[in-house]
Amino acid sequence: VSVGDETAIDSRAGVALRAARYESLLEVAAANVAVGIGVVIAAPFTAERASPALFADIARRLGSDVALLYIDAPDDFVRDRLERRNAARDRVKLSRAPARARRPPLIREAIVIDGTVGVDEQVAEALDALARLEESRLNEGNPASC
Repeated sequence: VSVGDETAIDSRAGVALRAARYESLLEVAAANVAVGIGVVIAAPFTAERASPALFADIARRLGSDVALLYIDAPDDFVRDRLERRNAARDRVKLSRAPARARRPPLIREAIVIDGTVGVDEQVAEALDALARLEESRLNEGNPASC
């Protein structure tokens, strides 16, 4: 499977490649968390974002609280962006059914970010959501705040 060859992603080699990539990502993330460095992993986590058990396994492996930030946009917006980018890796994506028809559900705890706004707005929305999540997690451990 070559880099960017999305046509082979469902093949045996593609599945093995995905497993190796994610294993590497999680090992590096865990090593950073272990020494007190915060981590952001930018990856689709397609299976994990739909499964509470798989997502919980990530938190267990990292030994830390985790949050799933999902950047969402309407299919026509995504299609237009992919067409303008005109990258070879996007050809298979453009030939498939709309993303919403193929997308697995998100875990209940997912934080959905508006992908139609600019990057600065997405970052601000994500930071605000993470701050609220952190406050909520702190209050859960503090009975006096109820």
